[in-house]
Amino acid sequence: MALDRLMTAHLEHAPVLHAFPDGADADAVRRHLRGLNLIRLARRPRPRHPDVSGTEEVTFRHADGRVLAALAPILRPDQTARLLGPALGLLTVDPDAGAEGLVTMVPPDTEVIVSSDPITLDAAQVDALEDARAAPLDARLSDYAAAHIPGAAAMPPEVRLDRARTLRCVVYDRTTFRADAHVRDLMEIIWHHGPDVLDRDDVRQITARPGWSQERKCTRLLDRLVPAPTRGAA
Repeated sequence: MALDRLMTAHLEHAPVLHAFPDGADADAVRRHLRGLNLIRLARRPRPRHPDVSGTEEVTFRHADGRVLAALAPILRPDQTARLLGPALGLLTVDPDAGAEGLVTMVPPDTEVIVSSDPITLDAAQVDALEDARAAPLDARLSDYAAAHIPGAAAMPPEVRLDRARTLRCVVYDRTTFRADAHVRDLMEIIWHHGPDVLDRDDVRQITARPGWSQERKCTRLLDRLVPAPTRGAA
């Protein structure tokens, strides 16, 4: 009951609670938590990182319940053990997920080899994590398509969502555009013309135009590639 009240009181901050055994060495706990400050991600074939070999290290927000809630389902047993270290378990909450946001993690029930290096996510895990983080955006893209792209509203919702997700991945994989509005604009263009439109010389000239903001580039691309009567039509 006290734990429930504690989690509820701090829900908006996405708390992460570790349970350590009685007599746990405080210095060892601090060293373990400091050792989680970085995580390694497999490089993906994208404009920002064209070299797909090796990994890149980024800051790991392991004290953020939203982050751990997304990670928990995709970690291997050895990675879970590395995350927990001397802890008996971990309890966290994703406030964006409501009643379904409570996440618990316990050590694996089989013996695993645990490295002292940062946790490393392989390419499949990186993709799964990105899909989980982008799920709300994919849903908004699907709704936008239903309202603004002719024929999209007639699609079964799951088919439309899958197409929106696929086109969002194309944008992520082949461009540096990341703002939701820009991803939406490029998705609409690709929906009409297919992914190969990004290889057209006139499109490349616009996306690579020096001194232009991404908003300006998207506006020019929409003006050129999506007929005005079609844009915004229900």
